[in-house]
Amino acid sequence: MWFPRSLSSVSTPVQNVFALDTICAYAVSMLPHNRSPRRNPMRSRRGVPVVVFILGCVLLLAPFVPAQVESAKLVGTIHDVSGAVLPGCRVVVTNTATNVSRTADTDSGGDYVVTELRPGTYVVSVSHEGFKRAEQAPFPLDVNQVVRVDLTLAVGDVNEKIEVMAAEPLVESQTSSIGQVVEEQRVHELPLNGRNFVELAYLTPGVNQGPEGAVQQGGIPENQRGTGSIQANGLTATNNNFLLNGFDNNEQQIGIEVIQPPIDAIQEFKVQTNNFGADMGKGGAVVNVVLKSGTNQMHGSAYEFVRNSVLDAKNYFDDPTLPIAPFKQNQFGGSIGGAIIKNKTFFFGDYQGTRIRRSETDISTVPVLAERGGDFKDRLTGMTFSPCPSGGPQYDTGTIFDPIAPNQVCPDGVTTYRVPIASNGQVNVIPPCVGTSGLSSTGGACLDPVALNIVQLFPAPNRARFTTSSNYLFNPVYRNNQNSFDIRVDHQLTSKDSMFVTFSFGNVDAHVPDPFPGKAGGGVFSGDVKNLARAAGITDVHTYSSNQINEIKIGYTRYVVQALPNFAGQPLAQQLGIPGIFDPTRPAATGGLPHIGFSTLSALGTTDWFPEFLRENNYQYQDAFTYVRGHHSFKFGADVRRRLHGFFQTQNGRGDMTFDQQFTSDLNTGNGGADLASFLMGYPISAYRDGQKGSFGMRWIEFSAYAMDDWRVSPKLTLNLGIRHDLFTPMVEQHNRLANFNFPTGTFVAPGMPGVSRSGNVVTDYNNFAPRLGFAWTPWGETTVFRGGHGIFYDQQANQNDAELAYNPTGLFFSQTIYNPPSAPSMRISHGYPTSSFPTLAKPSGRASAARFNNRTSYIEEWNLNIERALAKDMVLQVAYVGTHGVKLAHLANLNQPVQPLDSNFQPPCNGCPPSNIGRPYFSTVPEIASIRTEAHDYSSISHGLQLKFEKRFSADWSMLSAYTWQHTIGQSEENEWLEPQNTHNLAAERGNNGPDYRHQFTSAWSYQLPIGPGKHLLASSGPARWISEGWQLNGIVSMYSGQAFTPVLSFDPTNTGSGAPRPDVIGNAYNFANATSVGCPSDSQSIQCWYNPLAFAIPALAPGQTTAHQFGNARRGILRGPAQYNVDFSIFKNFKITERTNLQFRAEAFNLFNTPEFGLPYAAVDTTGSPGSPGLAGSITSTVHAPRQLQLALKLTF
Repeated sequence: MWFPRSLSSVSTPVQNVFALDTICAYAVSMLPHNRSPRRNPMRSRRGVPVVVFILGCVLLLAPFVPAQVESAKLVGTIHDVSGAVLPGCRVVVTNTATNVSRTADTDSGGDYVVTELRPGTYVVSVSHEGFKRAEQAPFPLDVNQVVRVDLTLAVGDVNEKIEVMAAEPLVESQTSSIGQVVEEQRVHELPLNGRNFVELAYLTPGVNQGPEGAVQQGGIPENQRGTGSIQANGLTATNNNFLLNGFDNNEQQIGIEVIQPPIDAIQEFKVQTNNFGADMGKGGAVVNVVLKSGTNQMHGSAYEFVRNSVLDAKNYFDDPTLPIAPFKQNQFGGSIGGAIIKNKTFFFGDYQGTRIRRSETDISTVPVLAERGGDFKDRLTGMTFSPCPSGGPQYDTGTIFDPIAPNQVCPDGVTTYRVPIASNGQVNVIPPCVGTSGLSSTGGACLDPVALNIVQLFPAPNRARFTTSSNYLFNPVYRNNQNSFDIRVDHQLTSKDSMFVTFSFGNVDAHVPDPFPGKAGGGVFSGDVKNLARAAGITDVHTYSSNQINEIKIGYTRYVVQALPNFAGQPLAQQLGIPGIFDPTRPAATGGLPHIGFSTLSALGTTDWFPEFLRENNYQYQDAFTYVRGHHSFKFGADVRRRLHGFFQTQNGRGDMTFDQQFTSDLNTGNGGADLASFLMGYPISAYRDGQKGSFGMRWIEFSAYAMDDWRVSPKLTLNLGIRHDLFTPMVEQHNRLANFNFPTGTFVAPGMPGVSRSGNVVTDYNNFAPRLGFAWTPWGETTVFRGGHGIFYDQQANQNDAELAYNPTGLFFSQTIYNPPSAPSMRISHGYPTSSFPTLAKPSGRASAARFNNRTSYIEEWNLNIERALAKDMVLQVAYVGTHGVKLAHLANLNQPVQPLDSNFQPPCNGCPPSNIGRPYFSTVPEIASIRTEAHDYSSISHGLQLKFEKRFSADWSMLSAYTWQHTIGQSEENEWLEPQNTHNLAAERGNNGPDYRHQFTSAWSYQLPIGPGKHLLASSGPARWISEGWQLNGIVSMYSGQAFTPVLSFDPTNTGSGAPRPDVIGNAYNFANATSVGCPSDSQSIQCWYNPLAFAIPALAPGQTTAHQFGNARRGILRGPAQYNVDFSIFKNFKITERTNLQFRAEAFNLFNTPEFGLPYAAVDTTGSPGSPGLAGSITSTVHAPRQLQLALKLTF
């Protein structure tokens, strides 16, 4: 924040500043915390003056005010040799790289505090008249670290100096937060696949990469750079807070970082995972990255890292008879930093380019050749069943049934059943259609001519070992070009003023191929994708006195996504015979094919969610103040972030069609049937299509204010106290093009209507007060510390915009949702979709979005209790209990899902009419509205963990960082956004193991310089031989995770409610493989073809009184476990010392050193089983989490 010179130049006595600080802090601490926002917003005004008061305090304090969360702090006490404290000592803290110094004086208790120190190497000098000057030898200060340096002065001449050797401080004796600093040496030397710093965060206890397939892991249009996924202590990746040089670095859409700096640009970073200070918000991991800055000495680097498939191992699922799929990757760049004006102005810059050409290993399931023409005789098993409950006709369990021919009546005179399909007397052969009638010669179902055109897009099977599943392999080429750079300039204006400016740039241009050749498509997020990232910031720090410092930060970030599907603008659907899809006025959104999904086959057609156009702009204004008085270090601050979000994306303007076996299976038992047979007849079980007129623009503001105090109660006890208030305004649309759904009245409301706000009546929650309490106790000196704390953290989770209120019938958006009742199909692929129009609130139709008017802000409770012990001067051991509790967590759910499984749901109102929304809760008021995807804040989670960490900083030629975590997380909310509630009206049934829920995880990173060469134990020759003998170093990262939790699901919705994630009934032990061969498993034991036994699950029973609608399944979330993961990355360096300051390094790095296949999750649809000798998909594993062994070679010059 900026203020007029007349205000900022006012001279305020120290005691008045302290009085004002104290009044504000006391008033904030006394404010009530438990007022409910569930009131008339016009009456609930008590929260408004509260926030205004806090803001006023911050504004008044702003001329003095810092919350530089990327900086460090130095504290200590000065004694004489008798142990008495020495007040009035002058303490000088100097950065050895820039020669910039900060001073402080000890108070009456001999204590000093120096804040806002940039990470780096420092020396401390202490002087007092009548005593010899003491100087602490150089020691490192890490990001956001508090280090204690106590010194003792001896009587003597002040011009005499006593040097105290430094012991690198490893024990955190002043703070209660839990985290891990990854210092510069580890950042630069550990083997990183893709040179992505985020992977180093996994070395922190309690941190992992999240569940397999989490959107933050990359491979989606919002992120083509590599993984940005971090999960800490059972929380989701959307809870994290990314900071770059103390500036906001959070992307709004999926919760990744905007700028992902190159490794050579990073000085160090810290991952804080529990109970951090009130100056930081959100509740997951705080990932605090600090870029390098210039120094008085010119320094820099130049490098290239090369990978090529000729050095790699074969993927486990590659055809052993074929060569390794080609792969080439080059990463190159450099950095340079130095002084513009010595001791005053410094610069640093870096550049990195990445070029990737990778052949993908895509394994798919395609239909066998005979079935593509409608011949399903191969599915007959020789085993029979009766569709009637008490005797009747007998049919083969592999029979394909006719959904159109008149049903027959069982002997009981009540139950009806379908008859088998036949052509010219051949059972299980679909007959051709007669003319344009859409019927066979007998009046039954027939081969749809459009389906016959499309099925020919499937390539022929090419994996001889596999007949009916995973029978096709394709290696298309993925292309990715990246360019990024950073610039930083630091300037010391005066001895009391310093500032720095930064600018960061990142561009990605990628092509994601489809898993099928030609026009078949079938990809997920496949097409041409561009990511553009920009960030700029300016920071000014002013020192009023040694105990008063003010900091102002102004930051800006921009993130842009442009994603176009393959075949954008081409009328493929029209060419293949599907009418009414391609729109020449919207070619990018309607060109290509519909996405055609199957329950057992791989999908065809154009990807969902493309095209996408995203424009994010974030503006940050931050001001803060630190004031040190006695044993108290007070800090006050405020942070305002303005978010602008322009967005264009629909699910699929070409449409989605889903085919399963329900139309061709027996109505009563579910036996028989095939998704391909339903497709060839042309009957999708469901279909969807939507469209959007241009981008919409959402706006909101995030405001935070805090007060905190680090109180040194005694030399052995420090308390970390704080309180924070967070305020998140509801989203508004720049042109008021949004609407919301009023659930009590069952109608839509929109801006411009009487009594409706710009946010669609979503109110602001003013009750977000977050206290923080922590302690650090050193009962036996600085080598052992007991720490603990508790805090509350409010957060606005990224929701991928699926429920933004612009997705409503305002004339900007349309959608069509069609459910084809299994008992009476009507929609057919050759007929296409009904004519579309953009509905308005006068006649709403299609899909809708909503947000509860009175959603409380999500928050997280965190607590920890830990002990940290220095085992030696460079070794530390930590044991911790860590817990988190997510409260009122955000989730998305369809609140217009039919409440009960009924045959009558979605039934057409008349013969020949399209399916309707009958059965939906709001059918009576909005009969044309299908799902209402609603943001609600009523999920919860809880996690408990035991964490052990051993760290040895580099000395005696080796270093190590090892961590073990036992953790269990239970709740309703996880990163997998596709795993919607089975039954929106029974959220209690969603409680289960939250993926990934790794019960055990272990990581260890180490470096070792071989003891050979000059100054070492072996081959100590100093002649020419030293070029060969010296400078060898080994590095490695070992990671092990127990199996990930995942949820059994069904490939179709038997409940007839439009369930987002229907689940089966559990009828046995999924890991008892008795009789597993009967459903296609290769043996009666666990294998990657059958990781679980599908016989442990069953389709739920029919709902009472229904003939087709089944009950909801009783399987809980997260009851299955995937394979454990084990990986070793390794590198060997050879350093050639050219001059004292110039070094050339050769690297050889191996990722997945032992070529261990780390298998991915099994196919979770438990009903997609096979038959003896013919494996199904259920339980099968067809992918690996990580690549096979890959080798990387590099040269790096540093100076």
